[in-house]
Amino acid sequence: MSAASGITASKDLLDTWASATADPDIRFIKVAIEKESLVPAGTWSKEKSTLDGEFARLDGITEQNTPAYLLVRMENGSDWLFIAFVPDTAKVRDKMLYASSRNALTKALGGERFKDTIFATSKSELTPEGYAAHKRHLAAPKPLSPREMELEAIRAAEKDAAEAYESTRSKKSIVGTGKEMKWAKEVEDAVSAISADGSYNFVVISIDLADESLTLHSTKKVEVDTVISSLPTGEPSYSLFYPTPSTLIFIYACPSDSKVKTRMIYSTAVTGATHRIQQMLSPTTFKRLETSDPKDLDLAYMREIIRNGSSTSVSASASSSVSTSRAASGDNIDRGGVDNSPGFTPSNHPFARPKGPGRRR
Repeated sequence: MSAASGITASKDLLDTWASATADPDIRFIKVAIEKESLVPAGTWSKEKSTLDGEFARLDGITEQNTPAYLLVRMENGSDWLFIAFVPDTAKVRDKMLYASSRNALTKALGGERFKDTIFATSKSELTPEGYAAHKRHLAAPKPLSPREMELEAIRAAEKDAAEAYESTRSKKSIVGTGKEMKWAKEVEDAVSAISADGSYNFVVISIDLADESLTLHSTKKVEVDTVISSLPTGEPSYSLFYPTPSTLIFIYACPSDSKVKTRMIYSTAVTGATHRIQQMLSPTTFKRLETSDPKDLDLAYMREIIRNGSSTSVSASASSSVSTSRAASGDNIDRGGVDNSPGFTPSNHPFARPKGPGRRR
């Protein structure tokens, strides 16, 4: 940093500056150092409305080998551009004098008025092209050290991760409740018309990943033994099996080699899909099965679901009276609520809540 030269602004310069700031037509003020003082060396009025076009006039205002300060009114009319023109071909003493007097000049005129500064060493920098290059330089990203670049990359990664998390959380909160996932009309028609005694009792539903909507894959009539072979292979799916008028089995099959995005969409939409299906069909017994390989489905367990579902279709009043009479007598009911009557097996009895621990004495 250069030491202060001790040169100060003259009264003529201060008066010229006061008049120029009050006159919106003044575009340029040239300041020179004469007799150890900063003095005005001329003022020029506007000729064009844009500052870029005015820069061509600086060639006639400046001298090839003589330093000068140029005060330029910017386009908004209130701010100024400070130009320190110190040619490489100037005398060494003049270079040092102008370099050490710059701060004294801006301080005397009010540094807050100058919104930009240009340091020029040749007339080629005081042209419209030179000014355009200066503005590009100001707009370009600042150079970063290796450590700053590393921190910038970390911040960008954290921002991307946060946006991805918010997007996923939003999708789960909407798709997971069935509010976002759309149903094609053919899917609604197929689900509404499914029947154990009708033309089909098996409906396969897929998801159109492009617009994330449920679409109809196929419908057919199947038996328990042909359920596995009727499931799509190589792609996730939702399947409805309506074996009896009282039982509906929902099968969610998602191969483990499916794409991550596909698995995510199917898994977040399954809750909303099952909820809507139950509302539409209101089955007495509803079971939801999930598998990554249809071959892993247990047909014996599926038959047990169908058998138990058929038995629970007895009227609720009859079932309630039987339970009440047994509970009153205490016959064949253990403390855990399990029926021990002859011929009873847990497979045809609903799951009983385990009894809690005894009270501590």
